[in-house]
Amino acid sequence: MAIHVDFSQAMDAIPSGVYEVEVVKAEERPSKSSAFPVIYWFLQVVDGEYKGARLTLMNTLNPAGAFKIKETLNAMGEVTAKKKDMEIELNDYIGKKFMVEVGITKRQGTDDDVNEILRCFRPGSGPRNQGANGVAAAAGAGARSDRRE
Repeated sequence: MAIHVDFSQAMDAIPSGVYEVEVVKAEERPSKSSAFPVIYWFLQVVDGEYKGARLTLMNTLNPAGAFKIKETLNAMGEVTAKKKDMEIELNDYIGKKFMVEVGITKRQGTDDDVNEILRCFRPGSGPRNQGANGVAAAAGAGARSDRRE
């Protein structure tokens, strides 16, 4: 018996560029590769041609990766300079908007294009050249696209 497979909700990568995103969900999950948990930030592009496109940003809570969680929190308006640590409540970040520079890479083991978030920053603090959606582009670590057509 044949099984119908619907690809209408398939997730495609959005073009490289800089996008304003909003946090729609955040979760702490165990890491698949280390003893340190990971924060998953579920993001949605808020305007332009790719409005509604979804991205997932992962920040490990490994001390060696602390610079990336600081970058993410700074992009959302947190002041982390000179702090050794801080307590955060993930639900407090739902609805926060910030900018991300998105690149494209290949999904491991396939030829599928997927997005990766190269850098997070506050609106107005990014670089000067234009991205694919007409917003100024940046330079700088890990995400994937969850865009639905």
